[in-house]
Amino acid sequence: MRRLAVQIALSFLALTLLTVGIGAVAAALLGRLGGAVTQTLDENVRSVVAAERMGRALDAAEAARLGDDDGEAERADRAFRDALGEARTAAVLPEEPALLDTLAASFDAYRQGEASAARVDGLRARLLVLNERAATERAQRAEAAGERARRLLLLAVACAVVASGVAGALLTRRITRPLRDLTAGVAEVGRGDFRQRVGAGAGGEVGALARAFNEMAERLEAYEALNVRALLREKRTAESLVAAIPSPVVVTEGPDARVRLVNEAAEALVGGGAPGRPLAEVASALASARPSDGPDPLVEVGHQTFRLRRTEVSVPAEPDEPTGSSPDRLAVLVLDDVTPFRALDVARREFLAAVSHELRTPLTSMHVAADLLLRGAVGPLSDDQRELAEIVRGDVERMKALTARLLDLARVEVGGRPVGPVDLSEVAHAAAEGVRLVAAERGVDVAVEAAGVPIVEGDADGLAMALSNLAANAVRHAASRVVVRVEAPPGGVRLAVEDDGPGLPDDAVDRVFEPLVQLGTPDDARAGSAGLGLTIVRRVAEAHGGRAWAEPGPGGRFFVSIPAVPSPSP
Repeated sequence: MRRLAVQIALSFLALTLLTVGIGAVAAALLGRLGGAVTQTLDENVRSVVAAERMGRALDAAEAARLGDDDGEAERADRAFRDALGEARTAAVLPEEPALLDTLAASFDAYRQGEASAARVDGLRARLLVLNERAATERAQRAEAAGERARRLLLLAVACAVVASGVAGALLTRRITRPLRDLTAGVAEVGRGDFRQRVGAGAGGEVGALARAFNEMAERLEAYEALNVRALLREKRTAESLVAAIPSPVVVTEGPDARVRLVNEAAEALVGGGAPGRPLAEVASALASARPSDGPDPLVEVGHQTFRLRRTEVSVPAEPDEPTGSSPDRLAVLVLDDVTPFRALDVARREFLAAVSHELRTPLTSMHVAADLLLRGAVGPLSDDQRELAEIVRGDVERMKALTARLLDLARVEVGGRPVGPVDLSEVAHAAAEGVRLVAAERGVDVAVEAAGVPIVEGDADGLAMALSNLAANAVRHAASRVVVRVEAPPGGVRLAVEDDGPGLPDDAVDRVFEPLVQLGTPDDARAGSAGLGLTIVRRVAEAHGGRAWAEPGPGGRFFVSIPAVPSPSP
């Protein structure tokens, strides 16, 4: 590229020097024109200003003499003499000194009463006319100089344009002739004629480019001669690998999710005639799953439950396709059979519910027994006995709270709870009232902001449980204030509980919703926190098709967002 770069650089250097020369000529001409204008202004402005001052002083002197104000007349006379002296200093015209002498003599005669003010003013006016005539002559000379500068500049620009055109034409002809031959060869190769060759006799970069093109054409010709059986074998190998995957795999394409490929495991679900048909026709459960259902939603196909993993793939357009063609969009759906795990999960929830329910009765009996002992129902207790009874009662209360939380969690996970109209404003106020007594003991103020919230369809008990858990959690950690807020953003309803406590660290905003996770102090456990309240909140949100999340501190900020499903009008 060095020779071509040198040629281009020399051409640009010549143009640059020509441009610099034109700029220098223009600068010189403009400098001369500006000097002429400046000289005209400088030579006349001082004389004109002095003449104007003399006029004002003469008017003031005449008015003072008419009013018999000798002091003011004397000041006006001094002002006139000062302006006359400034005019002498600024005089540059040959006629000005004699005129100024006559003006001075007339002013002295005016002071002696021997001449009129009109005569003095007439001489002053002649001074103005003299300077105006001189300014007009100099302006005409400056205009003539500007016209000469314009013509010279136009001539220089014309010469530069002609020189640039000649140099550009010569350089373009030298560079583009071999490039035109190369372009024609590239076009023939693009049409599939790999036997096309171009002459490589030109030296420099263009010759090297021609030789590289010929080498490329030779390789393409050799590649075209290869047997395509290797490519077909690769295609069959890829199809065999997909077919060997034990999990069902479905590949779709296009905006209507038309099935392109299914493996053997997927044929049992969607049928062998699925390729070429929209996915909604052969497996509506797979087509209706959306990213909003979660990263890996669960779908029911027949009597089986699958975890759906979806991957978007873009296939680039072929080189010979028209420019701007959009790439093919494929979706690869992998189905993991989780039916056995769902059964285990159901068994786990049923076991927790049964155990929690069965524990309530003995725990209630133990709590009553410990309470009776502390009340002295069997006689007075020693200090050691009372301490042990209080320990038993405290532990039983915590066990009762834990079993109650487990029962709530089991009820939420099992589902099937009644759905009806829910006034979230009432739910918010009820949750605040439920914690207000404990909050008052801790010196915490509880406020509710829930104006203009629509009535929605949902599980009233579940939403009340979730909001109560958030409010109780906020009271435990607040310093002085808790706010329970219900908002109605577009497309949903958001419940928010905020406090002015320490808040959550960044790495705990997700972990805090896991079962039996407690991030507070040991006093939280003694206060009845079982580490399940926020887990219940998340399960309630998910049961309503929404989500629950927290934001890091300072200050605790917990949110529940559910889709807005308006309650039907009664």
